[in-house]
Amino acid sequence: GNTISYVKAWKATKKALERAFGNWEESYKLLPRCLQALQVFVPSTIIQVQRCPILENVVLVLGKRRFHRLF
Repeated sequence: GNTISYVKAWKATKKALERAFGNWEESYKLLPRCLQALQVFVPSTIIQVQRCPILENVVLVLGKRRFHRLF
């Protein structure tokens, strides 16, 4: 049989997921609009979004935050 490297397999998986679902960055940009639409159509909805600071190599990246959770 043929074997492929882990890196090749990971890149192929990532590419397939992006084709099927779009990329993470674009999806993340749509989140506020989707939540706003949810509140319009279900007025009793309470939305609380939590974001966490980003750490890269044990250094806090100023001005950047990542989505943590949604209640």
